[in-house]
Amino acid sequence: MIGFPTNSRRLAALNLKRCPLCGTLNARQNAECITCRWHGAFEDDPLSIEEGLMEMIDRCPDLAQVFPPARPFVHRLNPFAWLIRLFSGDFGRKKVDLWA
Repeated sequence: MIGFPTNSRRLAALNLKRCPLCGTLNARQNAECITCRWHGAFEDDPLSIEEGLMEMIDRCPDLAQVFPPARPFVHRLNPFAWLIRLFSGDFGRKKVDLWA
């Protein structure tokens, strides 16, 4: 199972909606579902859309090549913040409340 990068999730949430009746992903500008012709309210929350994308990839694994792999998040510390923390003595240590 692949994870979708944040940009892909955002684009999917902006451009797609999911049919509550059959679960098909539809373009947001479509007035009715392309599969079952539902024309009521559609699901548009990002988790539902990502679930629909994952179901499509399970049915057609070649679609996974279209989506770039998710890059792991790397927290980069600002060098000036690193120096301030180094000289203040607060480099990764948690303070203990002795008055508790």
